[in-house]
Amino acid sequence: MLSRLITNFCRSVAVLGLAVLLAGRAFAADPEYLTAVADLPLAPGLVEEVGAGISFDKPEGRIVEAVARGDVAPAAITAFYRAALPGLGWQPLAGGASGSRWQRGGEILSVDIVDDRNPLVVRFSIAPN
Repeated sequence: MLSRLITNFCRSVAVLGLAVLLAGRAFAADPEYLTAVADLPLAPGLVEEVGAGISFDKPEGRIVEAVARGDVAPAAITAFYRAALPGLGWQPLAGGASGSRWQRGGEILSVDIVDDRNPLVVRFSIAPN
């Protein structure tokens, strides 16, 4: 039982290390950004499905949805956005699964991993608070 715990711990540390490495590499190069949100970067390995999203400007605020796919570990996606979003003014909200909900001004951003198979599917949505 102890050896299984140690093995699982080592795997977790390896995944976390890979996520941090990928997030660090993203900041070393110029990241790509979502077409509908000029200041929301795509995590390394993700490719936006242009045309799959929506964007509306309303008096109450904007509504944006975008979808990206890639052969990336879910932990790497989570680590990337936890590292990148605070520098762009987004603050994490309590109650979001794995740090997936953020607030900036009067907007809420959700970064949801909706399919953990290959390729991974990530859905981004911004709505007024």
